[in-house]
Amino acid sequence: MTERSLVDKDKALEKSVRELETKYLGEDLVDELTAPTPQNIIATRPIRGGGQVSYVPGPHFIRKLNRCFGFLWSYEVPQAFELDGQIVGRGRLTVNVPYLKKRIIRRFKEDSRDVEEESLEYEMLSIVKEQFGSSEIKKYGKDTGTHKAGQVIDLGDDYKGMGTDAFKKCATELGVFLDVYESRGGGEGVSQQQFNAFYMRAEAAGMDKEQADKWGQEQIGKPKEQWSEMEIMELIPLLLDMEEKKED
Repeated sequence: MTERSLVDKDKALEKSVRELETKYLGEDLVDELTAPTPQNIIATRPIRGGGQVSYVPGPHFIRKLNRCFGFLWSYEVPQAFELDGQIVGRGRLTVNVPYLKKRIIRRFKEDSRDVEEESLEYEMLSIVKEQFGSSEIKKYGKDTGTHKAGQVIDLGDDYKGMGTDAFKKCATELGVFLDVYESRGGGEGVSQQQFNAFYMRAEAAGMDKEQADKWGQEQIGKPKEQWSEMEIMELIPLLLDMEEKKED
């Protein structure tokens, strides 16, 4: 007796691809990514100059991406540097969605009957988002007996904080919890460390401070006193590109 499969492989593949198309390329995915943030996952923390700001902890971003893309996403930090007590890094979030490349319909005769057979071919479409994040290098404020004042507490944890900050900014570009972060408006304002990082990259790109201020104002469209944290960090990739072209 010939063993017979209970599931037709071709039909199963077709069903899978159609489900993937519906999930990943339909309105369902957009609706899920841009859905209002549940109030019970929104937390608050103090900001410079006093006051509180709302945010969503990192694990909720991971759960959201897993729910939307399965495990077809990845995150990396291809570049990071330390400056004036801060770690700044460029994060890169890649999500992969399957899309139908083409349908092939074949016709052939079987017992004098015309038979149609449809096959599907699909590929993975990669969507990449990049953003800069930062984290303060935390140090002991006084001697503890085992550690001296000024000694770094946990540099790895500070790098993780920078990576998480960049990761969340990348995810908001896909609409994830964007309603929480866009409600901040101008954000917390630009710190001196962030200005220092901006001027360092501008110098490497061939500009002095005055030229950098003028260039930044042209890019953002307003004086540097009105720049937000997000806006100045978005200038860094442009400066890196200018630096690379200069080196070439």
